[in-house]
Amino acid sequence: LSANIDSGAKVQSYNCLGCHEERLGYDFETLKSRIVKTPMFFQIPGEISLQELADLTAYLNRFNSP
Repeated sequence: LSANIDSGAKVQSYNCLGCHEERLGYDFETLKSRIVKTPMFFQIPGEISLQELADLTAYLNRFNSP
């Protein structure tokens, strides 16, 4: 697979932003409770293709960060 950052941005916009909105300054306990309760829907087989996952990964890793 060849990952594409621009395609990854589209995947993120379409599949992720409904739950992963902009960082809103949640405290640790609120953030932890939101993560624990909500599964990501692309874990359903066929919900997201391997190409889309590669593109999304490239988009999310576009910056060098720890």
